[in-house]
Order: sequence, then C-alpha cells, then structure tokens
Amino acid sequence: MIKHYTYAAREAAGSRVAGRIVALNAEEALSALQETGVCVTSIEPVPLGREKGISGRVVLSVRERSVLLECWVCLLNSGFSMDATLTTLQTSVSHPSVRRSLQEIQRLIREGMRLSEAVDAGGLFPPSWAVLLEAVESRGGFIEPLLALHKHGEQIRKMFQGVISSLLMPAVLIGLVFMWMWVFATWLLPVMAQTVVDLTGMSSPFFVGLKGLAALMFPSFVCVATLLCFLVLAVLRGNRANEVMGTLLAQVPAGFPLVGPLISKVHLIIVSSELRLQMEAGIPILTALTTLSRSMPHRALRGELAGVYRQIFSGTPVWQALGGLRMMPPNALALLAAGEASSKLPELLGVLVREAGLDLETEAYRLAIKIRSCAVVLASLIVGLMTTSMTIILSSAFDGITQVATISTVQTLYGTP
Repeated sequence: MIKHYTYAAREAAGSRVAGRIVALNAEEALSALQETGVCVTSIEPVPLGREKGISGRVVLSVRERSVLLECWVCLLNSGFSMDATLTTLQTSVSHPSVRRSLQEIQRLIREGMRLSEAVDAGGLFPPSWAVLLEAVESRGGFIEPLLALHKHGEQIRKMFQGVISSLLMPAVLIGLVFMWMWVFATWLLPVMAQTVVDLTGMSSPFFVGLKGLAALMFPSFVCVATLLCFLVLAVLRGNRANEVMGTLLAQVPAGFPLVGPLISKVHLIIVSSELRLQMEAGIPILTALTTLSRSMPHRALRGELAGVYRQIFSGTPVWQALGGLRMMPPNALALLAAGEASSKLPELLGVLVREAGLDLETEAYRLAIKIRSCAVVLASLIVGLMTTSMTIILSSAFDGITQVATISTVQTLYGTP
C-alpha cells in the first residue's frame, strides 16, 4: 500500500533539505531520494488517517479558506514574493490558529522546504490539496494550482450555501413551533390551572399535574440553551483546515432519518470533486485515494476509500471499484465506465459532480417540504391541545364556580349548618 514518508537529507553542497515522499515502502522511498543526489539522514512513515499539523489544530471554514486562497493568488499576481505574501496574510487573518500556521509555513519555506510540503506540514490545507500543489509545483509555478483550489472551494461553498438557504426558513419555522409548545406546556397551562384552583379551591390530581409542569420550565430551558450552544460551537469550531469536510457533517451517518439522502449526496460531491481535481493535475488514482482518505474525517468513508484503493491495486477497473462506494448511485457506473474507457475519467467525474449538485438541491427541497409539513402538523397539534385543555379547564372552573355559588346561596337562605 502506498504510504507517505517524511525525510531529512543533505544536498551535495551541504545544505539541509526536508520534505515528504510517496512510495510503497521505506526502501523504495530511500532509493528514489538517493537517485536525486541527496544524502538521506532520516526517513519515517506518516500514519494514515487524521493528522495534526505542526502548528496544531487549525480551524477554518469553507468560506474563510476560499477567501484566504483568493487573497493569496491576488498578492502573488500583484508581484509579491511568496515570503512577502505570507507576511501580508499573517497581518490580515483574524484566527490565531491560521496565523500560527502561516508563520510555520513561512519558516519552513525559508529553511528550504517547498510550498506543498510546508502547507502539508502546517496543516493549513487537506493532504489531498498539498499533493495537488506538489504535482503542479514540480512543473514550475504555484499560482495556477492555488487558483484552481480557490475555484474548487468556491464551487463547494456555493453548493452548501444553496442548501442552507433552502433549509433555513423551514428550520426557523419548526423552531418557533417547538418554542411555542414549550411556552404552552411549561407556562400557559400551569398559569391557567393555578387560576382555576384559586377561583374554585379545587385540588384534583389533574390540576396538580398541570401546575407541576411549571417546575420543568427552567431545567428544560437550560437543556435547550446548552444544546444550541453546543451545536453552534460544533459548527464554528468543527471545521478543520486539514480536512475536506466539517467534523459535524462528517459525524452524521448517511442513513440518518430525514437528512440521510442529503448527507449521502454531499459525500458524493466531495469525493468526486476531490478525485477529479487531483486527476486533472496528473496525480495517479492510487495516490489520490490515499491522500483523500487522510483528508477525510468520516471514519466509515475512510474505510470505503481504503477498500477502493485495495481493489484498484489488485487490478479491478476504476469504475467498478468506485461503484462499491455506498454513496455512488447505480446510474453513475455507466458514466464512470465510459470515462475510464475513453481516458476522460476526470471530465466525467465533473459531470457526476454537477448531476449530484442538482440532486442535492432536489433533496434539500424535499427536506424543506417535509420540515414545513411537520411544522404545520405540530402547529395543528398545539391548537388541538390548547383547545382541549382550555375546554377542560373552563368547564372545571364553571362547575367549581357554580358549586361555590350554590353553596353560598344555600348558606344565605338557610343559614350556616
């Protein structure tokens, strides 16, 4: 299996160099380095899976990463050197973790490391992006790959933004319905029950139970507020710069009720677009799968990509191996087979991404309809509960008031017994 190795070496002139290399084993990596004329002093394997950069965990959303890439490309196109560009970016970013990562990248480049290796070591981009930079950088220049990564990030961001826009208003609507249910159950019903008890002096178990709901108001509010804060924190802090998707999105299983089809389409878009981006840069499919698995926070998806790698390595056609992914729709197999047969697999992966994007919009629209329908049903349920509760309470209050009035009239006519 292809692995990544970090190495340190000395050139013929005596200067020290360091970086990463991809090989089947350590002997092959050592032989490839020696062929370049360097004297290797150390070589160590890099474990697959999620890695932590030298500068620690870097938190960066899809939108912020796209803006960072755009500024990076603009500064380089304006004639700034790479060192001056990194210095300018450090003064522009607001995230301390991103600033530390840029400082680390600048330090490594000054020590002689290439941009792709420094970016990978700094944890600023996913390993799949670093390999793309390495493949294009070896042919000279790095503005074009940075621009390609920016366009790729913008495409993913706009796709996610469209889905969020479709689901925002239905989510707000159902949130308001749940809030009204909470207010109705923990405040309105207990107040009405207490009013009836004060007017009539009745103390039935029904009214005692309704008054007891008021005790749940503060604990339930604390629980809901804590849950909302946790979700917001997970969204804001769960976007690692060295992963291709957010941690919160990666933790939701594809079979989850309601949102399962949506999550499956998102996984398909990310995997297909990342493979297309690397293969267009001339990166072999096995290397692309290896780096993509290292960039993926989703454990089950990493296992599936490893299975695809093993199948292709053993001689299985690429389209057949990719068809084994659970997210891959059956009608995509013919498209992938045609792409592999015509040597246009990257182009047809792009077609698959566009079709999956349309399917994602359709799934988001269906989910929005389901959420709105659920909100309407819950609102109807609240109205029914409110009508029933008010009828019972008012009927009990009327009976109690009538009984009190009858007793008072009898006592007035015949005197207190």
